[in-house]
Amino acid sequence: GVIVSDMKMPAMNGAEFLKEAINIRPDAVRIILSAYSDSDNIMAAVNEGSIWRYISKPWDSNDLKMTLKNALDLYEKNIEMQELIIALKEKTNQLDAMNKLLEKKVKQRTWLLNERSQLLTMLVEDTDIGIILWRVCSSISKFLNGKSVYIVSPFLHHITAAKGGEAKNGELPPLISELAELVINSKINI
Repeated sequence: GVIVSDMKMPAMNGAEFLKEAINIRPDAVRIILSAYSDSDNIMAAVNEGSIWRYISKPWDSNDLKMTLKNALDLYEKNIEMQELIIALKEKTNQLDAMNKLLEKKVKQRTWLLNERSQLLTMLVEDTDIGIILWRVCSSISKFLNGKSVYIVSPFLHHITAAKGGEAKNGELPPLISELAELVINSKINI
């Protein structure tokens, strides 16, 4: 709302009252009514920002109605602006969250592309298949946040990528052998 006060009041003057009203209703539009003799005090209050308009006595009824209408319009515009600011902050927070998610996905995708590139380089350079499969296990393990990945093949020793990063022979794989067959037959893209 709108708060209208006379300058001359008991206990405190209107300017002091409207200044105190800021603590209770900071968003209210404040108007003071006064005779010209109080203009110095009123102008100080207007300059401090605690009073929006000063209306001198005697006032014109039409001017007072127009001032009150304008004050209500200003109040409504201020409320709309505050709501827009809140909505903008919410949208900004949503965009920040989306940006963080996108950055994470870009980082993951970059990592995956780097892994693929290194595996392709190993294939082109005719690296030993055991080392390549160990690297595939390591890559999948990293992609799965450190969970161990094993490949079992009838023509290769057990190849393991454990958290320590060492290939271990002879361990029983905790994952089903179908995963190993998919990797060996290149049905899984790394």
